[in-house]
Amino acid sequence: MKRQLIFVLAFILGVVATITTSFSLDEETNVQKPKPETSPTNNDLEDMAGVWSMTEGLKDYPKAGKGDRTPFDIWKYAGKNGSTFGAPFLPGTWEEWKSMNMDRKDGFMREVDEYMASRFDFNGEEIEGVLMSGLRKPVMKGPIARLPENISYSDLSNMTPKEIKEADIFPYKPLAHPIHTTAHMVFPDSWNVAHPEHIRMDMDHDFPDEYLPEFPPAMFLTTHKELGDVSQGKEITFENYYPIFDGLITPEQMEGLKELLRPTPTTWFNQTTHRITEEPMNGVACFSCHVNGHTNGAF
Repeated sequence: MKRQLIFVLAFILGVVATITTSFSLDEETNVQKPKPETSPTNNDLEDMAGVWSMTEGLKDYPKAGKGDRTPFDIWKYAGKNGSTFGAPFLPGTWEEWKSMNMDRKDGFMREVDEYMASRFDFNGEEIEGVLMSGLRKPVMKGPIARLPENISYSDLSNMTPKEIKEADIFPYKPLAHPIHTTAHMVFPDSWNVAHPEHIRMDMDHDFPDEYLPEFPPAMFLTTHKELGDVSQGKEITFENYYPIFDGLITPEQMEGLKELLRPTPTTWFNQTTHRITEEPMNGVACFSCHVNGHTNGAF
């Protein structure tokens, strides 16, 4: 009984202490009142204003349906375009969808190439004597992003971020997906030669092969540094991964590697007509883009 009484008294005292600490005493009226909330400082207000003004000057995100073209400078737009979710139906029949994408592809890619050439100087200059890790492909010289004719990268390095922003000469503005309404993976030519099932009906990759990683890239294991490139110069696939890695990695790692190589149907790479490839296919795997745990430049 005494223990229960002590517990009740302790509980009451705790509640009283909590209540009294949340009030302050008004010196003039001697009346308790709630403590005022801390007012935001000028710095806080400036930070919030910075967040609120991030969309200032941006255009409303364009309304568009599946397959509709979007501006190459989509980063100048803000807002939403409908719901994240939608039904897996094409805007027309399969034949209409196929014709729309295939008929405009050549002309569209000419526009993409012109835009990319306006952003980058793909001059093909190599760094003499420097090869990628697989020792099969040279590394290109850079930077290749274009600047205004009267500005050099040395000039840029001497400017403040504010000056660069005000002059609108930052050379690495975002690169949008050429068709944002469909989006999804776009694989480079080197990958498509080995995997023609991933060739899209609507567009091709927009970077020259010289500026993309070698295919297939080298693969190194941190647990077997003494072996160097364990890929044997091959693309690691669902068909060949087991004999290459048997005895080199743990059972758990072998299972994980298998899952990285297992293709999965996606929104636009699948067996249905809601796809962006001419023929039905199994989908894509993690290593479709991150070939040999590296990258092939897909976006």
